Amino acid sequence: MKSHATSTILLSLLASSLSLAENAPKVNPDDPRYKSWKPAGPNDIRSACPGLNSLANHGFLPHDGANITAVSVIRAAFEGFGMSPEVPAIIVLKGLEDAKLPLDATFTLHDADRKSWEIEHTRSLSRDDVTPPSGDELPPKAASLFQKRPWDVALATMKKCSFLGHVSVRCIGKARAARVIDGANRPPKAAYDRASAAHGAVEAARVMLTLGNKAGAKLKYLRSIFEKEKFPHDLGWRPTPYSGDISSMLESAAKTQKADKVLRCTTNGTVATRFDVIELFESSRPGFIVDVKKFLKKAGFENKSIFEELDKVEKEKKDGPKKSKKSDSDSECKDEKDDKGKKGKKGEKGKNYPKSSP
Repeated sequence: MKSHATSTILLSLLASSLSLAENAPKVNPDDPRYKSWKPAGPNDIRSACPGLNSLANHGFLPHDGANITAVSVIRAAFEGFGMSPEVPAIIVLKGLEDAKLPLDATFTLHDADRKSWEIEHTRSLSRDDVTPPSGDELPPKAASLFQKRPWDVALATMKKCSFLGHVSVRCIGKARAARVIDGANRPPKAAYDRASAAHGAVEAARVMLTLGNKAGAKLKYLRSIFEKEKFPHDLGWRPTPYSGDISSMLESAAKTQKADKVLRCTTNGTVATRFDVIELFESSRPGFIVDVKKFLKKAGFENKSIFEELDKVEKEKKDGPKKSKKSDSDSECKDEKDDKGKKGKKGEKGKNYPKSSP
């Protein structure tokens, strides 16, 4: 009798394990959804993020852009881009938290553009800055659509600094710097602050690591995602599972900041180091990473290395910045303030942006 009961328990555990394995997210390089691209129709909802829009255009997220959840974003980013799930988990959960919404709330893609989510930022590569609407109203729908004018500024720079059609991390950093200067001299002259710098660096790192690797990505792949919001599967790209893990993303984000001083010196402080990015990327709420882990498991992820990397980054955040690096970067931007008016281009609210420089 005892033996029979033990066998029953073992079979139950085995069945449970098999069920979890079947439901676990998978990356299929030949997923038919890559070939079923369908741009948004007049009644479909999209965001200011080309990556999220690409996922919806290919059916990894609901094509209408509605009834989205944190779990669906985490799974879709992995299945579509191959993106390591802890990164989208942190972004979407922090957005929901900042918006004071339940972490299991349902939302639309355009909701993520609300000011309260604190995700949207100035100096986007493919969207012009807009004057934030009053309160927490949705930004105009046009603000979520691809805009050729700002993208042309970024693209022109990438064409100059790319090599044999390949864009390095430094090169995309230069494209971001071109947009910082461009946006500072155009209405509404919105502030390029620390949050904008960190979000811009993280976005650049994510797209480079998922479309390429730490060395960079092919320009034609970048153009497909930004201009068409379409996976470049037909151009030869294939997803790499667990690409753009949090440690690699932070490393690449900090590297993009090294491309130009205008990226590092913002209107309210410095964003120059890996720690600066960590500080702004994650929530400061105690228990946030515990919630991230819960949602990763809820989405079907059990890979131990993901959770170990989160623990390492959390420890890095608690340990604080290396004093020498922090003081050097702060000094650089202080010197810039002291010299304002002597050189550079006029930016928002009288700020003098330096000429593009290393």
